[in-house]
Amino acid sequence: MDSLNYHKLDDLINRCASGEIDMHDPLEVTNHMKNKKIQISILQHFIILCRSDKKSLIHILSRLRCEIQQSLLRLIQSNPFVRMYIQSVIQEWRQTFPPEELFLDGLEQCGYSEGDDLFSYDELVKEQECSQKGGSQMKAIEDILRKRQDNYSPMTADFAGQMKSRIRDLHQECSDCIDRVKSHTSKTMSLQSMITPVHMEVLTDLSGKPKSMYIEFVNHFKSSNDVFDTFMSQSIDSEIPDKIHTVFLNYVITLTMLKKELNYITFSFKDILKEMYPQKKVFDSIIGDVDLLVVDVPMDGEGLAEDLVLTQEPIESRNPIFSFF
Repeated sequence: MDSLNYHKLDDLINRCASGEIDMHDPLEVTNHMKNKKIQISILQHFIILCRSDKKSLIHILSRLRCEIQQSLLRLIQSNPFVRMYIQSVIQEWRQTFPPEELFLDGLEQCGYSEGDDLFSYDELVKEQECSQKGGSQMKAIEDILRKRQDNYSPMTADFAGQMKSRIRDLHQECSDCIDRVKSHTSKTMSLQSMITPVHMEVLTDLSGKPKSMYIEFVNHFKSSNDVFDTFMSQSIDSEIPDKIHTVFLNYVITLTMLKKELNYITFSFKDILKEMYPQKKVFDSIIGDVDLLVVDVPMDGEGLAEDLVLTQEPIESRNPIFSFF
C-alpha cells in the first residue's frame, strides 16, 4: 500500500501557529500517488510524528505553545489596531491589564523558561526503569534465599553479611527513587496547575473574534480623506492574519492538550510509587526500619508533604513516548 504524505513537524507547527490549520478540525492526508486520502485529527498526526521524528508529545506541544504565543505577542506589539481591539475586549471583561500580559501564567514560579519542554520524559523513563530494576533485584535475592532454604543449607555469618549488604544497598536505591518520584510528581502537578493563563477567559473570548471584527473596529477611526482611509484599510487587512481567531483557538486547544499530558505523567509517577512502596516496606522490616507508610497516594491537586501508602494494585505503565493519548 502506498505510504501517506504526512506533514513535516516544522510545517505543521507553523501552520497551526498561523491559523492555517484549525486544530479542532480533521487534517486531510493523501498518499504519494494522490489517489487516496484519509482524515486524521491533529493529535493523531502529532503522535505519528512522535514516532517518526523520535520526539515526545510534550516536546511538540511545548514548542507549539511557545510558537503561537510569540507570534501573537509580535502581532500585538507591531500592530496598534490589533492592540487597541484586544484592549477593548479586555475592557469588556472589566479588566485593565495591558495586552502584552494576555498570556501571563504561573510557569515562571515553577522554574520554567520559555522555549524549553515543560517536562522531560527522560525522567519518567528513568524512574520506571529504576522501579523495574529494583523489583528484579529483589526477586533475585528472594530466589537465592528460597533455594538455600529448600536445600537446608546452613546459614553462615559471611552469607548473612553479603545478603544484608545487598539488601541495604537495594533499600537505599529504593528510597532514593521514591524521593525523586515524589519530587517529580509535585513538579508535574504544579505545572499542570500553573500553565493556565491568568486571563484565560479573555483568550477564549478572542478565539471567537474573526478578522472582520478587527476591521470593523478600525473603521471607527476613519478620517475625512478617502485616499488615506483606503490605504490604511488595505494595509491593516494585509497585516492581520486571515484566521486570527483560529490562532487564539489553537492556543487554547494546545494548553488543554498539555494539561492532559501533564496529568498522564503525574499519574504515571504515582503508579511508580504504588509499585515501589511494597518493596521498601519489605526492606524496612528486614533492616529494622519501622517507619511504616500510613497515608494515601495524593490525587489531583493534593500535595506530597506526607508519606504515601497503597490503596490499589499497581497499574501497568504505558510507553511514555506515546503519551496519554
